[in-house]
Amino acid sequence: MWYEANAVAGRDLIALGVLLIALAVTLPPVAGVRGPAFAIVEAGVAAIGSFLITVRGWRMANRLLHERRTGAGAA
Repeated sequence: MWYEANAVAGRDLIALGVLLIALAVTLPPVAGVRGPAFAIVEAGVAAIGSFLITVRGWRMANRLLHERRTGAGAA
């Protein structure tokens, strides 16, 4: 259960990192976002993404625990 939930969270964190890199590369030249505005956008995306990943991981761990306890996940 621990490894499954962490594997999903790890993939989500990699995706968030790719998104942050993509924003860092595209925001300044395309949208002209620089300086403090750029930092706010990047920090906001990182904070919201981290929160969503945490919630998703927590829910997944609880779902897996529930399945293990009730036997619903047994094959």
